Amino acid sequence: MTETLSPETVRSYLATEGRRRTLWPLNRCATRDAVRRFLLGVGDDNPLWWDEARPTDEAFAPPTFLYSGVNFGSWPDLGGGPAEKGQPTVTLWAGDHWRWTSHLRLGEAFEAASEIFEVREKRVGEATVGLRLRERVRFTGEGGRELASFVRTTVTMPRREAPAPSPEAPPLTAEELRRVEDCYDEEPGRRRGAEPRWWDSVAPGDAVGPIVKGPLTVTNLVGWVIGWGAPLCPTNRMLRQWVKDFPGAVVRNRRTGGLEGPEGIHWDHDVFSAFGYRQGFDFGPQRISWAAHLCTDWCGDAGRLLELDARLLRTNPIGDVTWFTGRVQRRWTEEDGRGRVELEIEGRNQRDELTTVARAVIELPVR
Repeated sequence: MTETLSPETVRSYLATEGRRRTLWPLNRCATRDAVRRFLLGVGDDNPLWWDEARPTDEAFAPPTFLYSGVNFGSWPDLGGGPAEKGQPTVTLWAGDHWRWTSHLRLGEAFEAASEIFEVREKRVGEATVGLRLRERVRFTGEGGRELASFVRTTVTMPRREAPAPSPEAPPLTAEELRRVEDCYDEEPGRRRGAEPRWWDSVAPGDAVGPIVKGPLTVTNLVGWVIGWGAPLCPTNRMLRQWVKDFPGAVVRNRRTGGLEGPEGIHWDHDVFSAFGYRQGFDFGPQRISWAAHLCTDWCGDAGRLLELDARLLRTNPIGDVTWFTGRVQRRWTEEDGRGRVELEIEGRNQRDELTTVARAVIELPVR
């Protein structure tokens, strides 16, 4: 039998269309320390971001560092999001479409504004089995300078009544682990770095990457949360106040018996099993930042990521590896003579299952 969303839940989501959110960011300034915490969570050691000797006015943050300037709902409210009052649901990050206008300079303050602009039902007959919510987030720097925007897509579904079994993820074979370790060792040599990648040196069909991420562990997830921020991790008395207001968004921990927010779905067996999942899994913006890492490694310090449209096709569970590869699809020049290259990107796990697809537009220098 197909599980459905209640009319009350559907109405609460539909009512948010056109609503501006209150955001609860971890960062409102691209300090060196904040950028480093984010990079540690992504696993990006590019000297472009880490060079202490680079003057502040010539240094800038990696493109998706802006994720740390938005968190979608936390204590004391859900920031203007759907106020679920009864039916248990689960919401998954489905993808983002980023566009960058200019660099966020190191040390620059920035702000974000978000608006939910579309809520659509997925129906089977007369029943609603899911809801797709899309919102646009815009970032501005000092003096109102336009930095970037992205459109986020999430999907909300009824929570399963019966939890799925929770076996341990099978370990990677020794051969698979060696392949991962070899790739990590080879990646710095493939990173373009300070040597420009000229626009006329690339051609359609050129391979990009690979880079690898994983095996995903709880520590990996914690590293990401430290750099991004934990939007749904209030604790103790603050947690109690939050779960009373949003009972449809919480779960009862199977070990402690206490109620808590949904963030533990990513790492805590006693939470993700209550949601009906076999394993914890990565965060949506975490995996999209991995795809951006592939792009910035490839384009070099003189290149610039302008657009990244990423779709998350399935969860990436604890224990899995994600291999990112890309291919040049086309190149062109704008009227002002600036070079553009379009990449098609895939993320696959160790079972060769496609988990992520993305399209990137990159500016490369023209000589």
